[in-house]
Amino acid sequence: MQLIGFRQRELCEQQEEVQRKLAQVQLEELKKKEKEKAKKVLPVRTDTVINTGVNQVPVQGGDYDGNRAGYLVVKQDQSQYRTIKLETCPQPCSAQLAKLMALMAACEMMEGKKADIYTNSAYAHGVCHLFGAVWKQRGFKKSNGDPTRHCQQIVELTTAMMKPNALAIIKCQAHRKGSDMVIRGNQAVDEAAKMASGCSSSVIAP
Repeated sequence: MQLIGFRQRELCEQQEEVQRKLAQVQLEELKKKEKEKAKKVLPVRTDTVINTGVNQVPVQGGDYDGNRAGYLVVKQDQSQYRTIKLETCPQPCSAQLAKLMALMAACEMMEGKKADIYTNSAYAHGVCHLFGAVWKQRGFKKSNGDPTRHCQQIVELTTAMMKPNALAIIKCQAHRKGSDMVIRGNQAVDEAAKMASGCSSSVIAP
């Protein structure tokens, strides 16, 4: 009897393991399908560099001191980066919203060009490459019918993403140290973003 009980438990464990593996495979397939849908709905071609050394555009946005928010866009100019736009965001404005506004501004400024736009925001990167497409297909509504958070800004961002001739929106790591241009660009926007939270709207260069 003990042997039979042991074999039954072993069989149940094997069946559970098979079910777990099957669920994992189904989840991976679902993610793959969602990514394919995103490619059809959103205009971002890639998240890898398409235009090395030209029109590299790091962006940053944030909420500072709990009551001020701003964003800025910088652009590679030979071996340096220069700020081409910085703006204070009207309150209320979260850090996530400021990052979306930064991406939208960068896309608009790269109209008609090829551009690699860098963000250290996993949220903003996800909106551009996956979530935005899913939400767009659902009419920017949650399952309970409420509007998706930041839906108006996401609509405006997806429209702005159509303006560059070719576009890559690339996720870079925050707060890294090093000397390559991506790290330096990210450092530049981090330092200047705090200035943007206290400044008025300003376009510094086309």
